Amino acid sequence: CDCLTRFDFRGHGESTLNFDFEHDFMVSGALDDVVAVLDHVDVTLESASVEDSGTCKEQRQHDAYAAKHVLIGFSLGGLVAARFAADVAPDRVAALVLLAPGFGFWERVEKQLLVTNSDGCSDTLEINRVRIPSAYMPDGEIVLGNRFIQDLREQWGSEEWYSGLTRIPFAQSLREHDIPLLVISGEEDEVVDWRLGASLVKAVNSGAGEGGRAKFVLLAGENHRMNSSSEIIALER
Repeated sequence: CDCLTRFDFRGHGESTLNFDFEHDFMVSGALDDVVAVLDHVDVTLESASVEDSGTCKEQRQHDAYAAKHVLIGFSLGGLVAARFAADVAPDRVAALVLLAPGFGFWERVEKQLLVTNSDGCSDTLEINRVRIPSAYMPDGEIVLGNRFIQDLREQWGSEEWYSGLTRIPFAQSLREHDIPLLVISGEEDEVVDWRLGASLVKAVNSGAGEGGRAKFVLLAGENHRMNSSSEIIALER
């Protein structure tokens, strides 16, 4: 009854809506997308198990929403997957794999907000848009609208990545729910500081000694996309 499901967030890839942080995309919406996809997968697998005979049916004598899933998220998807596993529905997550997770995104936005505020805006609510440099966008930047900024602040504005292990986001919940964690980052990542992923792993393993459930892998010479690494190619296969 195992299956692999890969999906695009709304506004990404082949999903509907334009890829537009300014108007269409919000992090809370991405979390809703995860819930919707897992609900669909659970119901589909439950229907299949009812129709089939033999071992598969016997293994699924629980309701449709009792299944647990291994979540794999890349970049912003890694940030969303971590949030889902730690805070939204940890009981639905069997394990968590984060590839170049986009940790520290709010801090980058906040720094740019301070620059924007210096031009005369006194409050985030007054700011219509913020521009974040990005080598992966056609225009060399991501334009974030006020709606996205407010949603991002509500999701992560109170969290601090640089204030010590005791306040690393997600760590306590992942540790308490005993969710296995694997973080893979590129040493030459030009978008995300790989040390943030390493700090999450260290915080999750805090007090566990060598038997911790979290692992960190740093790929030498790899950038944010890590598309030339033999380790990532092996993982995809």
